Amino acid sequence: MRMCFVPLLTLFLLGGVQDAPATQLPEQVQDRVQVFATCSGRFSAMAARARSFREGDAREHERMRDTFDLLLEAILPYAPDLPQGQLKQWTARGWSETGLLLAARDKQQRRAQVQLSHRLDGCRALLL
Repeated sequence: MRMCFVPLLTLFLLGGVQDAPATQLPEQVQDRVQVFATCSGRFSAMAARARSFREGDAREHERMRDTFDLLLEAILPYAPDLPQGQLKQWTARGWSETGLLLAARDKQQRRAQVQLSHRLDGCRALLL
């Protein structure tokens, strides 16, 4: 199934399918790579948090991370000029910003919860 899914996914990611998600994808391939890597990092942090606190939504966060990783796999061949290490940097940035927001949320900071929800919702909207 994955072999059939990736070419169709690639066609969509490169603009060959006109139905746009609720949140628009950037037009440039490298910008899309950045969005997917950042979202992967965000959901990776959420999954790590859920596992460490034995929260029930770890699998959902892992599924979202895996989906963004699949999107990255499909689009990376179309971003050959990506500087070495850039992908890891974007993923780490998504992870660390989410970790900071989670820490602030734990201190009962309402603004952090709103920012965290907004960022995760933006990632989710790309997949719907």
